[in-house]
Amino acid sequence: MKTISLKLYLMILIILIATACLFATATFVLYQADQQSKQQTAISIKSIAQQLEMQRFRISKGFEAPERFPDFDLWKESDSSSGLCARFTGLDEIVVKSVCRGGITAEQWPGWFENIYRWSFHPGQEIERQVTQDR
Repeated sequence: MKTISLKLYLMILIILIATACLFATATFVLYQADQQSKQQTAISIKSIAQQLEMQRFRISKGFEAPERFPDFDLWKESDSSSGLCARFTGLDEIVVKSVCRGGITAEQWPGWFENIYRWSFHPGQEIERQVTQDR
């Protein structure tokens, strides 16, 4: 039976520990980025809903024409988040208007990484918010 030298054993141990630390750090960074992205999306959706509610209020008071509703122009100018799509659906579940900001057109990462990321973090989930006029 062959024994392993202490130097080789320590080198293998250091490499394994360093690899585990790298994997843990990468996982933590991806998790934080995913949480930040979800938080930014929720903030953007809240902002869009408030703008649409303000538009409905202005229409009800006669300051805006009803044909312009929903108007996403202010959101397109003010929000800087990329890869976000907003869709306004009427009461009859028919999409009235939708708009998207940015997004990545060309693949910039390996396919295996995308598969692991999508399996782990489930990106692209829809967030809904009802637009009402409470004023």
